[in-house]
Parts: sequence; C-alpha cells; structure tokens
Amino acid sequence: MPVKKKLATTLLAILGFAMIGGCATLEPNTDEQAADIASYNGESRTALALVQRHAEAGEPWAQLRLGMVYEDASGPRKGVRTAIERYEWKELIPTAIEWYKKAAAQKATGEWAEGVRFGASGRDGYFNQNNNARIAQYHLANIYLKGRSGVSKDLEQAYLNIRAVVDETKGQGIYFCCEFSGGTYITALEISNTYDAVLKQMTDEQKKHAGDEYLRQLRDRQK
Repeated sequence: MPVKKKLATTLLAILGFAMIGGCATLEPNTDEQAADIASYNGESRTALALVQRHAEAGEPWAQLRLGMVYEDASGPRKGVRTAIERYEWKELIPTAIEWYKKAAAQKATGEWAEGVRFGASGRDGYFNQNNNARIAQYHLANIYLKGRSGVSKDLEQAYLNIRAVVDETKGQGIYFCCEFSGGTYITALEISNTYDAVLKQMTDEQKKHAGDEYLRQLRDRQK
C-alpha cells in the first residue's frame, strides 16, 4: 500500500493521497477541488458522489481517486467501506486496479496535461492528467509488487508501471492535489524505493524480459 501521511477519518485520508512536486498553480477544475475540499472537511459521501460521477464520465482525476477509494476500502478502516454502498470484499482490489488503469491510460502532451495552468489551456477535468496517470501507475506498481486480495503478485506488471513513473519524473516527485491545505505529493524517494523493491525481487531473466517489454510498449506509444 502506498505510504499514507497523517491519516484522518475523511475521504481525503481514505484516498491515501501521497506527496509529489510538480504543479505550478491552483486547481482550475471546480468539481475536483470541491471533491477534495469535501473530503478534507469529512464530507465523505459528498466527495464520493462527485468522484464517482466524473470517473464514469472518463475524467482521469476522478478515476484515480475512485481507484484509491476501492483500494483503501480493502483495509482495516470500516469508515471507508460505509462510503461504498455495495461491494464484495474480493472485488475491491480488482475494481481499484480497473480504475487505476483507466487513469494511467490517459496521458497527453502539453503543459495543461502536466499541470501548468498559466499560459496553457485544455479540457475541463483533464488538468494535470499526466500526474494523475503517474500516481495511478505508482499505486498499480505497489499492488502488483506485493499481491493483494483477489490479485496475484506480478513483478513484470509492477516493473512496467514503476519504470514509466521513474523515467517520466526524472528524479522529481509528483504533485497530487489540495493546495488549499498545503498540497500533497508522492516524493521522489517513495518512487525510487518502490522501483528498487521491484528490482530486488526480480531475477535477471525477469528483468530482461520486462525491460524488453517496456521498450516495446514505449515504441508503440511513440508511433
């Protein structure tokens, strides 16, 4: 499970938002900010309703957060599960992975996608989408590294996800959200620790195969 900081009984804490550096400005998407503020204020059902609606509409910020909700609902805090009205325990992590993958697939070019607001423009709900995608991949890597309920350990998938994060962040952290409370991030150290943990468990043969697959996928995306 990705590192959590100062957990509280709010959806913000439920989502397990970690810290990373990168965004230059205030969040321009009003519903995204409204969901985060509702979470921060302990209004979990209000926040979840906003997240669910926008996730189903295809917006990456909400897909990431919904994945976090389902992942954290598999843990010990009962308050998280009460915010999700219908679920099967064995389906929580697979459902989290489904939403993480949707967010991870939504990378784009341009400053808007990288979280730069001034001098850039783009679609509502897609600001900072590349960092949302990278955070989703960070969570996917940690799930596949350890294996979770309903999901087998898969070092190649862990490698493919965390390698992309490492290569794209270039030693920097990743900004997540919530400038109104000081901002939250995933640190460069957290990223490198996950990458090192994946490599440590892989055989040389696994590393070669995963590395070749990573380069193949990279070439395909660049076509």
